[in-house]
Formats: sequence, structure tokens, C-alpha cells
Amino acid sequence: MSNAERFLLPLLVLAPYLAQSGEAKAEARPVTTFEWVDSSMADIAEPNGHTSKIIFLNRCEGGCTISRGFNDSRTNRSTIVPPGTYTISEWNKGDSQWEDLVSCVKALYDPYDIVITDVDPGSSVEHFEAIVAGRANEAAMDQGVGGVAPFSCGVINNAITLNFANENFYSQGIKDICETVGQETAHAFGLEHEYLCTDPMTYLSGCGYKWFQNENASCGEYSPASCQCRNNQNSHRLLEDHFGVGPNPGPNLTFVRPEANSNVSPNFVIEVSGDDYYYGLNNVEILVNGQSTGTMSSAPYIFNAPEGTNGFTTIEVRGTDARGITSEKEIEVNVGESCDAGGCPTGRVCFNNFCIADSSTPGGFAASCDSDDTCNSEICARDEDGVGSCTETCELDKGQCPDGYGCLKAGGGTNVCWPGVTEDTGCGCSSTNPGGGLAGLLLGLLGLVYQRRRRHS
Repeated sequence: MSNAERFLLPLLVLAPYLAQSGEAKAEARPVTTFEWVDSSMADIAEPNGHTSKIIFLNRCEGGCTISRGFNDSRTNRSTIVPPGTYTISEWNKGDSQWEDLVSCVKALYDPYDIVITDVDPGSSVEHFEAIVAGRANEAAMDQGVGGVAPFSCGVINNAITLNFANENFYSQGIKDICETVGQETAHAFGLEHEYLCTDPMTYLSGCGYKWFQNENASCGEYSPASCQCRNNQNSHRLLEDHFGVGPNPGPNLTFVRPEANSNVSPNFVIEVSGDDYYYGLNNVEILVNGQSTGTMSSAPYIFNAPEGTNGFTTIEVRGTDARGITSEKEIEVNVGESCDAGGCPTGRVCFNNFCIADSSTPGGFAASCDSDDTCNSEICARDEDGVGSCTETCELDKGQCPDGYGCLKAGGGTNVCWPGVTEDTGCGCSSTNPGGGLAGLLLGLLGLVYQRRRRHS
């Protein structure tokens, strides 16, 4: 019996089983498999010999061909097909579902330093290729095969894997195709089947979404078995050892309210939204000025700002997905009172109808400054004598600046509040030096670099 015959697993197996993550129900599902590769037919390196970190997802637009030969995606050759040349029909599920598939595969591999792309790197660039299209019989495979990959105990550089996405058993959604791609591509990196229901390398089903688990697991399909390449298998560690740690983006987080750099009243409401295409959100935590205000495990994610929050305030959201990967996002707001109905309390000045810290607070409006980072607004403007004063950006003709100040054109499309300026024109109208004072001020402000990020008051 040849290696190919020995290790090409049964095409479709149905059996009751008890998955390690709990009882699971046997389901009719496509079987994915691998075929051992003779060392003369592949550039096999163990354990870290990858020459590329690119996985090209090929939807075979207009059809694509694959021939028997030395495993090399650049020449469309592979050992997993019989002698001859075969045409694989193009992806038949539409552009929207293809975009979902690409996003899903990216999510599977984002913990690792691997690039997922659906743009052909070309024949001069080394890359792994996952053909995600066609049917099994187009590659001389038997009915029921969902995918196949070349396999050794190490990385097969430039390997092509086949994922027969057009088969009818893939008509229910993207999840199964995505997990097939994950398993087949990982076979080309030396990973075997695992008896662990939550890992893409498994044959088991009925336990929800899968990702490469940081767990020492038995090999095997429907029952535990010895691994052929190692004592047991930790798919996460193997991929991390092969390719290194990736960006781990985690969930996508968005502040619904308040808006960044906005003025808000005390006891304001914080609302965030979040999603993770593949893994979902397990919990969301909000921190205000570094202090946790609470954690929620389900939407809507709405929190109340703590009592006593005042001045420039940092709000941070941390979202954790099912894998335990956390992403963070941060904004800053100014907490205070509206001055629409009257003046501001002592120590505050009215800017844009909102009370902000005045010069009595270090870094407040009109406080003396030496550099931008000494101001709450991170804007330290200087007059012709080089004297610095903290200020705010403004819009012309809006009446935003405090009494005694107007909105001055400072160059580079930036306007700032400055004393003795006519509000409606942006012109300098200094009562002590209407002409020369303005010229000196403009020169000082032309180099102004404005940053929206604020420091705490």
C-alpha cells in the first residue's frame, strides 16, 4: 500500500462520538484529508523552514488549472492530483460571500504572522495557495471530499491546497468552507487531524466556532489516536513557532457616544458597539481615566460615567473575544457644564458654549505655556515676543471664543482663539498695536501643529 493510499482517509464517516469539549452530535459533513508527499516532490523543511508568509485564496475566476508535479503554487503544480492537468471551476457563491470567506480566514490566522490575500502574488513570489472553488470530481477526487492537502511533518513551501467550495454540502454558509480552508492550509504546515472539537484540525462538529487551540491534544478523527509526527499536537503553538506572533487585532470596537473630543455633561452615558466577525465578544470593559467602571457580557454595552468625573477625561474600551484576545480603543472628552444659560463657575471660562478650565488651572485656557504638551488642548501659541499662551482651535464667524478673544487665522488652515481679534474676519485688532502685533503673531503661529489628543486637567 502506498503512502497516498494509506493516509487518504475515508471520504465520509458518520459515527456517534463524545467530543472533548462535551457531547456532540454526529453530523453528515464534508471530510477533508491530506496526502503524504514524497520528499523528492516538495521542498520540505522542519520545523520552521517557511520561505513565505502569504496564503493566497484563489477563487479561480474564469477557472484555474492544476497539474501533477513538484509542489509549487507559482507553476500550478501539486502532488495531490493524479497525473494530468485539471480545470477547477470558479467560486459560485457570489462576491458578498467571498468577502465573508476572506474575512473569516483572516480571523482564523490573525494570531500568527501570516498574510491572507485574494490577490494573486504572481509567479515570481513564493506563496501558499488555497484554491477555494470547484468540485471534487474536477480534480479526480471521489464524491464527498471537501478538501485535500499535501502533507509532511513540516512546512511544504509553495503548497497548493484544494477546498471544493462548490459542492452542495457547502450550501448552508461560509463557516464550514472557512474551517475547511483552515484545516487544509494547516496540513501543508505539518499539522495533523486532532481529536479536539474546538480546533479546525478536527473531524468533530457540534461545538460552535473553531480556532487553533493552545492545548496539547490527541490526534485522530473520530477517536483519539497517536500523532504521526509528534507525541501530541498543539496547533496554536506549532503555527506560532512556524510563523511568529501576528497582530492579534481582536474585536472591532466603536464608540457610539460620546464622540471623541466632544464636550459632555457630568454623569454622561458611554455606549460602545463591537463585533468580531468570527469569534464574537465575550465581554466589554469600560475604563474612565484608567479606572474600571464595569464589564458587560452582552449588548447593548451602555455604561454611566462615574460620579465626580470632570475636566478632560480619557475613556477606554476593552473588548475580549472567545479566544481571549483583547483589543482596545480610547477617546478623550471634556466633562463640564454648558454655559448657554449663563456664566461659568470660578476657574472655568466659556468656550464654544461649554465651560472649560481657565488660566487658574495649569494647562487651562490662556494659561502660560512653554510647549504644546503643557496645554490641555496641546496648543501653545506664541506672540511676537515669544510669550506662550494655551489656546483652542475655532471656526470663523461662530462666536466660539471666550469674551475678549476672537478667532484668528493661524496658517495651514488652522484657526485659534486669540485676544483682540475681530471675530467675523479673523483679523488681528490689537488695541495696543493693531498692525505690527498681528504680523508678529501670525509668524509665530505659522508653525503651529495641531493635535486633537488632549491631556488631562
